[in-house]
Amino acid sequence: MTIKGVRSEEFDDKERGKTEKWILYFREDEKGLVLNKTNTTNLIGLFGPETEDWKGQKCWVGASEVDFQGKTTLSVRVRIKKVSKTENKPKSADEPEDVFADD
Repeated sequence: MTIKGVRSEEFDDKERGKTEKWILYFREDEKGLVLNKTNTTNLIGLFGPETEDWKGQKCWVGASEVDFQGKTTLSVRVRIKKVSKTENKPKSADEPEDVFADD
């Protein structure tokens, strides 16, 4: 996915009242992704703290298994594929297809 931009939006939380949350938008999809602490930290680590610098950056968005309240569940994660020196070499059958920065 290609990052189109980030903006703050107000939500009405039943428990906390009105809250501001950051939403990440992509060129390939109209829906935005509400950024949680983990994904925000990953994006800052990948592209820096200035959200303007995130525009045009490519990243992988998908589900990962995480532990939440003692249970394993799926959560949306934002990652970037590691670029290796051997990326242009043909892969053998026992090499992993993709390697991500935070694995």
